Amino acid sequence: MLAFLPKDAASDELLQAVRAAAAGERYISQRLANSLLDARRSAAPREFALEVLTPTERNILRLVTEGKSNFEVAAAIGLSPRTVETYRGRLMRKLGIDNLASLVKYAIRHGIVPLE
Repeated sequence: MLAFLPKDAASDELLQAVRAAAAGERYISQRLANSLLDARRSAAPREFALEVLTPTERNILRLVTEGKSNFEVAAAIGLSPRTVETYRGRLMRKLGIDNLASLVKYAIRHGIVPLE
């Protein structure tokens, strides 16, 4: 029985929220939901983010942070370089990391690769 709307919500959205609440359902405006998701992604504790990676993403993370190129990673695990690039971008988004240096730092901090 909760509804969340921005103060400047359109009247039709307000009506939709009231109907949902009256029916015992929850309602959150799409704009607020998007804002919450964006805030969560940017502030997500990276300590727990590793749990959301698939085994393939973890393997690619390890290989990339060991200094291997997309081509070398692809050859090592039997994927195309383009697929490795896609996995790499996805895992960086999941971890909230936007550059290779931060990715390597993350991998070292979490014991994925040793500090030599």
